[in-house]
Amino acid sequence: MHTVRLLLDTTKYDEYIINRRFHAVSHIHNVLVKHAMKLLKKLSFDTKYQNLRQQYGALLKKGELSESDEEARKQLSASMREILNSYGLSEFAFQAYIKVCARQFKKLLSSQQVQKEATRVWKGAAAVIYGDGKEISFKKFGEFSTICGKTNTNGAKFIKDETGMSVRWLGLNIKCVLPKERAYIDESLDNKISYCEIERKMFPNGWHYYVIVYLKGDAPHKLNKVGSAESTTGLDMGVSTIAAVSDKSVMLAELAPKCSEYNKRISKILVSMDASRRAMNPNKFCRKKRFGRSMNNRAPALFLTLLSEKAAAYGGGVYKVDTKAFKASQFDHTTGEYTKHKLSEREKEVGGHVVQRDLYSAFLLKNANNTLDKPDVDKCKYEFDNFLRLQDKTLASMKANGISMKQCFGF
Repeated sequence: MHTVRLLLDTTKYDEYIINRRFHAVSHIHNVLVKHAMKLLKKLSFDTKYQNLRQQYGALLKKGELSESDEEARKQLSASMREILNSYGLSEFAFQAYIKVCARQFKKLLSSQQVQKEATRVWKGAAAVIYGDGKEISFKKFGEFSTICGKTNTNGAKFIKDETGMSVRWLGLNIKCVLPKERAYIDESLDNKISYCEIERKMFPNGWHYYVIVYLKGDAPHKLNKVGSAESTTGLDMGVSTIAAVSDKSVMLAELAPKCSEYNKRISKILVSMDASRRAMNPNKFCRKKRFGRSMNNRAPALFLTLLSEKAAAYGGGVYKVDTKAFKASQFDHTTGEYTKHKLSEREKEVGGHVVQRDLYSAFLLKNANNTLDKPDVDKCKYEFDNFLRLQDKTLASMKANGISMKQCFGF
């Protein structure tokens, strides 16, 4: 099974009705939670059930069970289940219990949507009963994010026809907003629809509503896999920049170029929060230092993680070199020597040509040997002229377009 999520083009009236329906779900959920709490409390005082549970636990601690132990385990399990059913602690009993309460919401929620919420509460109660979960608790209205069904014929129904895609839901008919590239969606929706759910997400301008369609079968492939022909790109990661070199192009770019803008917004929010906390807690408030260095702001490690995932999805891979052994920033393939340079020196001379240090490091990484511990000098010599041509073209274009970062690019 897989899913497709589409934005709903809701009107103000649609949003008003959907908001009422989320209120209805929250009420039903919390009524069920209150009911479950009462039953679980009664169960905790049932000495017969607790004795059976202790015996059952003691059997499981033995590890491998004999035939007699296995028979005893089955009898204990049946006895405990009988007690649970007598209290109404089952999925079916929860669904039956909420029927009366749900009648007042019959114009807002379908029977299956009510049953699905009862199933959700039962799963929480079951986790407590069988020892895997904590106590169940009430939820606030804002914590509800989905209203789910069980089939595509009851409640929210996803419709795909010649007019487009839409959701019909107890009197509402809401169009879906389709992306420009919809080949994946169309291919996916060729599968049989199991059911759909309505999801909401909070944004600065209010709630946005979506339909999540659950479909049988595997999801279509989004990406075209890399063919058999090998293609290598060298990547030099800095704290604030990234340099890349391939056979056909080179790239020099700033990581997360908008992070300064975002940090200004965050700082204003933090100042406002600090002032509010100090006003509310004059005797207990302590200011916490916020660390905002380049490593935290631009997240080069996260970039590499995402790059590795993307490469794997395309059938490729990301390989890391031992930077201490490789020393790309110090090596000169024309002499075979290693020379240290100051961090402020963003250019250096190689074979009588001026190269940008980060791009040249990426060039050396692209032409690493099979063990990835040093550059392959013969490869470097063969491809150097092509690298120089691509570098000069790229840097000239960046300068002409006013792209600069003096401390990192050198211009």
